Amino acid sequence: HGFFDSGVALKTDENKVDVTAQLVSDFLYHSTSLTLSKTDGRDLLARLNFTRYQASPDEPIMGLFERYSFGDVSNSSNSLISPAQSGLGITLSKLPEYFRAQGLTISLQETAPPGWEVELYHNGHFIQGTTVPDDGLLQFDEVPTEFGSNYYQIKLFGPYGEEKVIEKYYDLSKNPLSKDDKAYELFLIDPKHRLINDNNSSEYKLTDFGGNFDIGISDNWQLG
Repeated sequence: HGFFDSGVALKTDENKVDVTAQLVSDFLYHSTSLTLSKTDGRDLLARLNFTRYQASPDEPIMGLFERYSFGDVSNSSNSLISPAQSGLGITLSKLPEYFRAQGLTISLQETAPPGWEVELYHNGHFIQGTTVPDDGLLQFDEVPTEFGSNYYQIKLFGPYGEEKVIEKYYDLSKNPLSKDDKAYELFLIDPKHRLINDNNSSEYKLTDFGGNFDIGISDNWQLG
């Protein structure tokens, strides 16, 4: 199962054509996401990512992780150390979807059509606007949260009046980590290269590496 989406945009004022295609599907037990983007006068830009999730709650990957991703990846942001980083590499993690690394904010990540305009809303209030980058990776870091119900809308607007809405709801009335629960992520990334149509002739080096670790010290407090 999965979906395929494509589009062509003719910009007469700039005399150029933008072509995009996105595919999300299963391949060899991995969730696979492929984005292709081509603009007149520019090389083909592609982003290919493979993700594997644990088979069941009692069967973590390698006994530790809920998921891993490889290919063109992006790690989670930690505003105390560094922003999110993207490139060719691998990430391994055990993180709740609504995990708040700093207790006050979360990160939201989606795949969306390149070039579309985006508006992010939190509980009905406009937070920020942006444009989906050419690789189709839409990422919001340090998104504010409130105690209790948090309803997010990511509104997407295409070049010909298309509209899509991605909705997310998180109940943050308690700490995301209960007592003795753990959340962590490891990443190895080469930010200078990508998996497909990589024109960088430099040597492949996983130069960016690190991780995050948090533990619930009670049902109301976490340390990390």
